[in-house]
Amino acid sequence: IALFFYYFDFIKKVCKGVFNYLIRNDKRYYKEWNYFTTLVIASIPVCLIGVILNNHLNSLSKYIGIMLIINGGILLFSKWKNANKEMEDLTFKDKIKIGICECFGLIPGISRSGSSLLGCKLIKLNKEDSFNLTFLLLFPLVLGSLVLNIGDFNLNKVLIIPYIIAFLITIMTTYLSVFLLHRCISKGKEKIFGWYCVLIGAIYSIILLVI
Repeated sequence: IALFFYYFDFIKKVCKGVFNYLIRNDKRYYKEWNYFTTLVIASIPVCLIGVILNNHLNSLSKYIGIMLIINGGILLFSKWKNANKEMEDLTFKDKIKIGICECFGLIPGISRSGSSLLGCKLIKLNKEDSFNLTFLLLFPLVLGSLVLNIGDFNLNKVLIIPYIIAFLITIMTTYLSVFLLHRCISKGKEKIFGWYCVLIGAIYSIILLVI
């Protein structure tokens, strides 16, 4: 919901572009069409891995702290070098590479957006397109995860008010997180996100050791 509100105008633009490219054969909207095809193609590997290894991946949740530290390290040491490729230039191979990197985001503690951003870095996609594509890719991933785990939901009617409050807080914090991450990346300060992951991972690991 938070992502939908944050990206409402962009999503509307992509939908309009896909319609014009397909129905009206207007080549000016090839960029929007390529966003759509990348979304579909890059989602294939992560959907397959998610379905096949869902239960095994969930068992790794006890290593969240370590994974967060690894995730932070990847973000800190991976750099945007010659990232000038446009969305229109992406090949089928590029889209698959992004999808494969996104698979690592299925591991508890590995940032889904971070793994997608890493894929974009590897193919040298420019920052703005990388950010937009990364968060568009979260839509099929989150929806797929919801479908796979819907049987685990156990709604306690007694706790309905706390559920609603937690739901609303999550929407607000997600919106704020996306906003802040966008600013970090656009200003070339995405390492802040990396250090944040390392710090949270270290704190989580220490707490587990103490407990």
